[in-house]
Amino acid sequence: MGFNYFPRAISSYGNDSALLSIFENKMSVKTVVIVSSLLNMIIGVGQVAITCSIFDFVVMNRQFYSMPNRTILIESKWTYFSNLFASLNMLVCMWSLHRVYDNVSKGYEQIGKWARMKHTLLSLLHLLFLIAFTAAALYLCINFSLMAQTVGMFTENSEPIQFQDAANWYYKRLYALAALYGCSTILSLISFCAQNNCSEKPRKETSSKSRDYPKTQC
Repeated sequence: MGFNYFPRAISSYGNDSALLSIFENKMSVKTVVIVSSLLNMIIGVGQVAITCSIFDFVVMNRQFYSMPNRTILIESKWTYFSNLFASLNMLVCMWSLHRVYDNVSKGYEQIGKWARMKHTLLSLLHLLFLIAFTAAALYLCINFSLMAQTVGMFTENSEPIQFQDAANWYYKRLYALAALYGCSTILSLISFCAQNNCSEKPRKETSSKSRDYPKTQC
């Protein structure tokens, strides 16, 4: 009778170690997602600010063009794409923060069957949004870089001097906006990878209890 307590103590210690590793893994994923999402939201505010700075009344009225063919250097349509992306991307970042907090505070195994199905569908939808916004940020980064390159050709030896100064002014802001979209691409990709692979190791360790966990728990 007395020797039965020792194996139980070892078993209890093993369970505590497994729970601790699960908690540490969740906390590390939570930290990565929170930091990347918050930085992405801050960058989104910068994207809106620089977009409003670039697309002023001159650009919106199609008055910034090159001679003699009156070629429009900055199309006004990009202000709608830029502001729409920045706004929706911040909403997706808020969704990421909400999901991470919800999944850490309540274990997946504590919810019912239908709630699990809903949870899985929302997880897949969220990951699709993340990868879509990553691709959209990369697309905008490339387009604003090309736009800056086009405007940059008029930053030197252009006439009149007012046009050259305006080209230099737009050139700097276009490249700054392209850099922000590049950062947004990287942060969205980090958030996608972290949430797509989170808790993979703990699920394998606890697979004896349940083997139907989705791959998008966090």
